[in-house]
Amino acid sequence: MKKVLSVILVFLVVLSAIVLPHGATAATSIKLVLTPGTLAYTLNGESASAEVAPEIVNGRTFVPIRLVADTLGAATSWNSATKLVTVKVGQTIIKLTVGSTEALVNNVAKKLDAAPYIKNGRTLVPLRFIGEAIGLIVNYDVATRMITISSKLRVVYYVSGNLGGKSMIDSAASGIKIVEGGYDKTRWETDITSLSAGDWDVVITLGFATAPYVSKVAPLHPEKKFIIFDTSVDYTKGNLGNVYSIMFKQNQSAFLAGALAAMVTTSKMPLANAQKIIGFIGGMDVPVINDFRVGYTQGAHYIDPDIKVLVSFVGSYADPAKGKELALAQYSQGADIVFNVAGGSGLGGLDAAKTVKQYAIGVDTDQALAIKLQDPAKANYILSSAMKNVGAALYRTIPMISAGLVPFGKVENLGLAENGVGLADNTIYRAQVPAEFREKITSLRDMILSGSIKVDTALSQ
Repeated sequence: MKKVLSVILVFLVVLSAIVLPHGATAATSIKLVLTPGTLAYTLNGESASAEVAPEIVNGRTFVPIRLVADTLGAATSWNSATKLVTVKVGQTIIKLTVGSTEALVNNVAKKLDAAPYIKNGRTLVPLRFIGEAIGLIVNYDVATRMITISSKLRVVYYVSGNLGGKSMIDSAASGIKIVEGGYDKTRWETDITSLSAGDWDVVITLGFATAPYVSKVAPLHPEKKFIIFDTSVDYTKGNLGNVYSIMFKQNQSAFLAGALAAMVTTSKMPLANAQKIIGFIGGMDVPVINDFRVGYTQGAHYIDPDIKVLVSFVGSYADPAKGKELALAQYSQGADIVFNVAGGSGLGGLDAAKTVKQYAIGVDTDQALAIKLQDPAKANYILSSAMKNVGAALYRTIPMISAGLVPFGKVENLGLAENGVGLADNTIYRAQVPAEFREKITSLRDMILSGSIKVDTALSQ
């Protein structure tokens, strides 16, 4: 057996640094560090653990396919009969077969230096091959034994909000440091205009609040590319062929959250009561939040049509005190589980769950895991979260830009099939939610993917 080299692998998309008006500063980078032979790795300095340790085979580094999916936002599938692994990033489809040095990239045959293999029930694939196949640059430093996978692009990511809500903005922060615009609307246009005129190839923004400014600025910079998450510009107004809009099928993950809430409220779980009542706290009464509400209600009524869904709106994404007040009111009305779709305001709803010792469902990111380190008691009341994988979508998009595969001038909707949304499956979920409920959730997910369940939406089709 070959001696495992002490090679440090680094996944690095270099995005440089910028100082914005109003003193907002961000050094933006994506950095994944692995050491062959060990399970531990770090992503932007945060520790995590792989299912199987990366290994060196024939001078090539192999990593678990799940690690590729988590760090690049790839969709992966496994055919046990043919031992075929399929990796999809944007429009690039990579097919590798366990035990074979033949691979396909968009149906073009490629030769591998070493074949994928299975260890401890997990499939390991060649890191360099996949990185280069999706348009990233791979370099090896002999002196440091460091492999760097990087993008040529100079990319900046701007959000009309702040970190700390442990929801959508923070989910993207797991892969890139964000330029925070805060909640001062008067600065958003100035900041986006400044970024667009700066030394950037791609300007990425988040949220419906930035759409008017992207629509105004993008036509003035046709040489630049613009990406906007969680909303779409109106392509019928102006020359917006350099703008790519990414929306999410949050109604799909909310359907699963509603089904979970319905099973919980009609169960004999320790904190469930006899009333068929569940709650929903929204940040703003706007279409995207109502898309969560519609899916959540449909999922609950799919399980039991008699369930009552209490609905309240905070009127803000930055008012946790009001969020807590509304959640406490719903718990007092008989709800034994409340779904918080309210950004920073939703943190107050999670506080309410801990106060009254009732269940909650988080949103956008895995909020139980995000909160667990600082407040494990509160985290234990969060049975799951309806995740909007903005971070995964970001990882997915950057290599697509490098490979020229982003459909600029169009809007794309990411759902369960694209790993754009999902229901958090963590240790708390597995420990507290009965196995039959979890199996039902998996079944419902498959039914949505197959089209046998069509989830309602509050958004225009």
